[in-house]
Amino acid sequence: MEKLLKNVDPENWRELKLEAHRHHLKLGEFMGYLLKEHQRREKKKPTAWDYVLSRRKRLSDSEAESMKKSLAVFEKEYEFEA
Repeated sequence: MEKLLKNVDPENWRELKLEAHRHHLKLGEFMGYLLKEHQRREKKKPTAWDYVLSRRKRLSDSEAESMKKSLAVFEKEYEFEA
C-alpha cells in the first residue's frame, strides 16, 4: 500500500532512502525498523517515578504511620473525609 508523507525535507528524504539502501531494506521496511528501535529506546528511559521510587526512605514505617494517623484526625476535624 502506498502512502504519502507530507512536509519531509528533500535532503532528509534522500538520506532516509540512502540509509534504507545501506541496510539492504526497502524504504517501508526501514521505516518500520526505525519505529521499533525508537519504541524500544523510549521504553528504557526512566520516568520521574522510577527516580522517586528508587531513592531511600526519608521516614521509617512507624513515622509514616504516625503521620497518617495525625492526618486522619486533621481530615476528620476539617471534614476532608470522603
